[in-house]
Amino acid sequence: MASSSSSKSKYPSSVGGGRYQTTKKLGAGCFGEVYRAVNASTKEQVAVKFEDLAADCPQLEQEAAMLESLRWPARQQGFAEYFHSGREGSAFCLVMEFLGKSLEDRVELCGGRLTPKTTALVAEQALQRIEYLHSKGIIHRDITREAGRLRQAPPPRPVQHRGAHAGSF
Repeated sequence: MASSSSSKSKYPSSVGGGRYQTTKKLGAGCFGEVYRAVNASTKEQVAVKFEDLAADCPQLEQEAAMLESLRWPARQQGFAEYFHSGREGSAFCLVMEFLGKSLEDRVELCGGRLTPKTTALVAEQALQRIEYLHSKGIIHRDITREAGRLRQAPPPRPVQHRGAHAGSF
C-alpha cells in the first residue's frame, strides 16, 4: 500500500505553502489517504491526511475542528498535535504529529500478550482519554487496537552523574 508520493498522486506533494513536503504514502481508507511528510524548516516528520473536497461524507475538516477544541484550555496528553489544516487543491488536508506504532503492533511485538500490569495501564490511559473526550461533548466512534497510535519515544539522552557518563535511558 505504501508508495512514494512522487508517483502520480492525486494530492499535492507539498502543503501549507510549501512548509510540509510529502515523502511516502502510508495508507488509504474510505475517507482519504495518509502520507508521511517532513516539515521543510525543522525536518520534523509529520503525517498528512488528505480527503477529496467532493467526498460524500466529509470528515477531515471536523477532525481538525475537534483537535483544535482539544487544545483548550490546555493541550491534553494523549491526543495528537495538529499543525495545519485547510484546502489544498481539490482536497482538504490535515497536518499532524507523526505517531508511532499502533497498540496492535505493540501487542504483536510482545508475542500477542501483554502483562496484566501493562494491560491495566493501557486501559487506564484509554479510559482517561475517553473521559476527557466526553467532557468536551465528543463521542469517539472508532476505538480499536488499530486506530490507537502511540507516540514515538524521544531519542535517549546521556545522563551525567558526578561528571561521568552514566548511560542512556
